[in-house]
Amino acid sequence: MQSGPYGAAPPPVAASPSPTPPPTGRLTPSGWWYVVAAAFGIGGVVLAIVLGVGVADDYTDRIEDFDRLDVPGSETFVLEAGNYTLYQEYFGADNDFSIPPDVSVNVTGPGGESVGLDEYRGEFTYAGSGHEGVALFTFEAEETGDYQVSAEGDSSSTIAVGEGIGLRLFVGIGLALASAFGGIVVCAVVAIVVAVKRSGSKTRRQLAMVQQGGWRPPPGAAGWPGAPGWPQQPQQPPTYGQPPYGYQQPHQPTYGQPPYGYQQPPPGYQQPPGPYGAYQPPPAAQAPSSPGTPSAPDSSGTPSGAGWSTPDAPGTAPTESQESPSPSPSGPPAEHEGYQPSAPTRSMPPTPDDKPPTDPPSS
Repeated sequence: MQSGPYGAAPPPVAASPSPTPPPTGRLTPSGWWYVVAAAFGIGGVVLAIVLGVGVADDYTDRIEDFDRLDVPGSETFVLEAGNYTLYQEYFGADNDFSIPPDVSVNVTGPGGESVGLDEYRGEFTYAGSGHEGVALFTFEAEETGDYQVSAEGDSSSTIAVGEGIGLRLFVGIGLALASAFGGIVVCAVVAIVVAVKRSGSKTRRQLAMVQQGGWRPPPGAAGWPGAPGWPQQPQQPPTYGQPPYGYQQPHQPTYGQPPYGYQQPPPGYQQPPGPYGAYQPPPAAQAPSSPGTPSAPDSSGTPSGAGWSTPDAPGTAPTESQESPSPSPSGPPAEHEGYQPSAPTRSMPPTPDDKPPTDPPSS
C-alpha cells in the first residue's frame, strides 16, 4: 500500500452483501378457489328458489285443471290410463275443525263396469286458485276412455277428479331444500380445504426464508417498520396484573444502600477543592474555665482569668467594674448549647504582700 502526503490511505470498505430476496413462489391453491366455493353456495340457494317457484306454479295449475261436478250430479270425463284421486271441495275444507258434508261417489268404466275405489291413505288438503278440497278416494284407470262419475249427497260440496298432487308437491319441496343445503355444505367444505392448504403453503414458505439465512428487508425499506414516515407505536405503561412480555422491573434503592447505578470512588480519592479552597473542619469547642480560678500568668507575670483583676494603686478609688460588676448588656447567647450562667464576682482587696514598694520618706 502506498502512502500519500498525509500518511497511509485507509483500507477500502468492503461492500455489504445485498439481502437475499424472498421466495417468489405464490401461495397454493389460488385464492380464486374462494370464489368457486362462494359460487357453489350461491348456486345452491338460487336453484332452491327456482325449484320452489316451479313447484308452487305446478301445484296451482293442477288444482285449476281438475274435472269437477256438482253434488248431486253425474258427469263423463275422458281419462287416460293411470292413477287418479277423487277430492271433495267445500268451504273450510282446509280447516281442521270443519265437518265435511255427507256424500257418496261411484265411477263407471268405458265398458260400463264399476271401478273400484280405495280410501285415500293419510290426510291431504289443498287451498289454491279459489278452491279448497280434501282427498277422499283413489282409483286406477286401466285404459283410456270415457269414465262416468256420479255423486249424491249434500249440495254444498263439489267432486273434483284429477291426478294426485301430494306426492309431486312433497318431492318438489324436498328437492328445493336439498339444493340449498347441498350448496351451502359444498361451499363450506371447499373454503375450509382451500384455507388449510394455503396455510400449509405459507408455513413452508416461511421455513424456506429461514433456511436461506433469515431474509430481512433492507434498512429503511418502504412499507416496513423503521422506514421514514412509519407510525411509531407509543409505549403503553404496564397494566395491573401480569407485566407484559419483556418488561424489566426498575431497581428500587433501599435505605442505607447507594442508588442504582452509583459507582464507588477509587481508593485514595480526594474531594477537589471548591472556589473558596479546601474544606476545613471547625475548631473544637473548649470548655470554659470555672469562675474565680486564675490561669497561668502571661509573659508579664500577671495572672488572668475570670474574676481576677489587677489591684489599683494606693489611694485610688475602685473602678465601677470593681464595685459592682454587671452582666453584659447583650446577655449570654441563648443558642449556646450547655451554657450555664456564672455567679457575679468581685475583685479581691489588695493584701499587704501585694502592695508595691514605696520610696523611703525624705528627711
